[in-house]
This record gives sequence, structure tokens and C-alpha cells, in this order.
Amino acid sequence: MNKSKFTLKVMTAGILVAAVMCVPVVGSNFNAFAMEGTNGTLKIADVDSQPLLSQTLSVDNYTDSEQQAIERASAVDKAKTEAEQSVQKLKEKKEAEQAAAKAAEESTAAEYSESQSDASTNSSSSSQTVIGDATSTGYLLSIDNPDPNYVSRSVSLSAEDRYILERLVMGESGNQGFIGAALVAQTIRDTMVYDGYSSVEQVRTSCGYYGSLDRAPNQDVLDAVSYIFDQGGAAVQHELRYFYAYKICSSPWHESQNHIVTYMDVKFFDRW
Repeated sequence: MNKSKFTLKVMTAGILVAAVMCVPVVGSNFNAFAMEGTNGTLKIADVDSQPLLSQTLSVDNYTDSEQQAIERASAVDKAKTEAEQSVQKLKEKKEAEQAAAKAAEESTAAEYSESQSDASTNSSSSSQTVIGDATSTGYLLSIDNPDPNYVSRSVSLSAEDRYILERLVMGESGNQGFIGAALVAQTIRDTMVYDGYSSVEQVRTSCGYYGSLDRAPNQDVLDAVSYIFDQGGAAVQHELRYFYAYKICSSPWHESQNHIVTYMDVKFFDRW
């Protein structure tokens, strides 16, 4: 063989082998270049063996429209999650409100039951309101025109009347202290005794009382009702029929009646 030709073959084979070695090999079966013999012959052979080099490529290559679609889908999922959370919060709020309303109803029922229990202790076993005998007692306030013929009487209340009375006095004078509550309670008691009403409810509906029955009585109101109705006490030595809060409203009709006493912001009257 010509030496120059042999040299050229060897150089060519070397270039090809170098080129092959620069190509990444992927997979378990691949073709490889191999040198065989001493004459520089280049042979392509199948090699079934573990690859010398493996490479895995993972590239996110989305178009603009595909990226926008992904973002829209993500926004929809987020909005759906927020909507579900809002619905859950509303559901929990409604359940809490229902529980609070139920608790309030149970509390009112318990208060009424307790009032009935107190009534059975403080009054006679009769289910009717009964006016007692005249009693002699002191008075809470002195007035300019006491009535020497006035006598106060105890009134034995039914459970229903006591419940209504305590809440009515609370609604009319709950912020007036013991004396203010006693004046209102005496006005109701005197109207029942001297005008012939048989129940507190009749006085309330017939005489234009507007005090709310929604509030439970405080201790001043409970003590005042007991003092006027159970013990037959009186705030003043005079019959009382009417009252109004003169700083809140004006009433020529009330002012035309017999003024007996003013306590805090309330004027109390008897008829002439």
C-alpha cells in the first residue's frame, strides 16, 4: 500500500472517530463507530450495552396563546375556591345567628319560668290577682299635698301578671332607680285598685302604656314591684294615675291634671 494513502486513511478514520465521540449517546441500543484491525478499516457495529452518556431534556415551550389559556384556567380555579370559601363563611354565620336566636329564646323561657317560681313564693296559691287589705307604712317621698285619706293596699299577683308587671315597669322606668320604679308601680297599682281593673294587662292595654316588655327587670325594678304590690307600700301618700316624661315631650292634657310629684325627668299626676 502506498504510504501516503495509508496515512490519509488513518487521518480520515481519526477524524471520524473524534466526531463520533462528540455525539451524545441516548438509549440502551445505539450504533457506534469502532476501529477494527491494523489496516485502519472503519466499521459500524451494533452495540447492545448500557449507554456511556444519557441526557434528558424537559423544556416548557408554550406559545403565548397557550400560556394565556393556562393563566385563565388558574384564575377560574382561584375564583371558584374563593366563592366556595365565601359560601362556607355565610353558612357558618347563618348557623351562628340561628344558635344565638335559639339561646335567646331559651333564656326568655327560663326567665319566665323563674318569674313564675318567684310568683308562687311571693303570692298566694290563687291564680288570680287579689287586692289585699289596707296597710300602714311609711312613704318614700314627701309631697306638698299629701292625702290623709289615702291608704295603700297589697295586691297578690298571678304569675302572668307579675311577669308582665315587672317587664312593664322595667320598660317605663328601668333607668330611674328604685324610687322611680316604685312611683310607676304605684301608678299601676292605684289604677287597678281604685279604677276596678282586674289585671295588669288590662291596665297596660287600656291606659296607653308603651313601655317595652322585651327587657328583663333589673334588681331595682324587682324590689320596687315587691315593695308596692307584695308589701302594700307606696312611694307617696296620694293616689297616682298618670305620668309622662316632660323633658322628652309636651302634654297639655297631662298638665291639666292634678300634679302630685316630679321625680327626675318624670311628672306624676292624679285626676281632679
